[in-house]
Amino acid sequence: MRKWFVAAVAAVLCAGVLRGQGKISFEDGENWQSHIGAGGAVMEIVGEHAADGAKSAKIFFKGAAKDTWPGVFITFSPEEYKGQSVLTFSVWHEEEANLDISYRMDFAEGTPIYGGMSVEPRRKSPVQLFLNMKDEDGNPKYPTKILLYRRMPREDSTIWLDNLCLSDKVGTFKEYVYSTRSVGRDVTEAEKAMGAQLFQLHWMKHVFPNRKPYPEETAVVVLKATACPGETEPMTLSIHALKDLNAVTISFPKALENENGGTI
Repeated sequence: MRKWFVAAVAAVLCAGVLRGQGKISFEDGENWQSHIGAGGAVMEIVGEHAADGAKSAKIFFKGAAKDTWPGVFITFSPEEYKGQSVLTFSVWHEEEANLDISYRMDFAEGTPIYGGMSVEPRRKSPVQLFLNMKDEDGNPKYPTKILLYRRMPREDSTIWLDNLCLSDKVGTFKEYVYSTRSVGRDVTEAEKAMGAQLFQLHWMKHVFPNRKPYPEETAVVVLKATACPGETEPMTLSIHALKDLNAVTISFPKALENENGGTI
């Protein structure tokens, strides 16, 4: 019962959010040719296992003794991607066990992103690919092309693909809003003179603009790192301003030293 509920949610997202926009079905007269094409696999439109309408795309992956990566390419325009973060679609196959399908997302700049999914047999399995990538400046970026493929298949296999649709995350995720403690650590005289409090979090933790140092976070910040020759290791330092500092400069009055007196 739970699996069919998930499938229903995916179908509602596509039908209700973007009916006719950013959506690929394979009915007569639909412009699916501009969105999907074969990339080493054989594709035909058939009246079997449709998740939306009466037709689906039947995709045949040829097995081979040598390494091959047969698949199909999916593309959307920047206008269709705008404001959307999930690509959903339905997959059917008739193998005895789960079928592994891989994907590759290509971007205008930067390296591709790879992933995969394991699809159950003989049911319209809903699949979601999350597209909420960002560039180095934090701006959203979307794939120029998505390849769905079988990785080095040794045996023939077939899937039926339908109802590809872009949607946002409404109904998929619950929004969490960050909040910080109202009481921070007491301000020391040295911090008053400097106009700021220093504290350190683990380098993998987010530092939000309203974050203050907590009472258990000491006012004495010691930056430590351990690395081998040629290796880089991150260190973080957070600053909570007590007044408008205009500009901040961080300098080292002497060379960094290790416990044995070695310097960097």
